[in-house]
Amino acid sequence: MRNSVGQQTIWSVDDALARHHVNLPKDEIDDSVGQAVNDGWKDADYHLNRSKVKYG
Repeated sequence: MRNSVGQQTIWSVDDALARHHVNLPKDEIDDSVGQAVNDGWKDADYHLNRSKVKYG
C-alpha cells in the first residue's frame, strides 16, 4: 500500500508540474516526493506507536 500511495503522489506532482509548465528535473522531483511520502509514513508509525503505548 505504501508504494501505491507514493507512486500516486509522484504522478499527481508530475501532472501538476506539467499543467503549470514548470520545468524541473523529473528524477530529482520524483525522489524528493517519494522521500517525503516515506517520511510521512515513518512519522505516522511513530506517533501511532506512541499513542498505543500511552493509551493502549
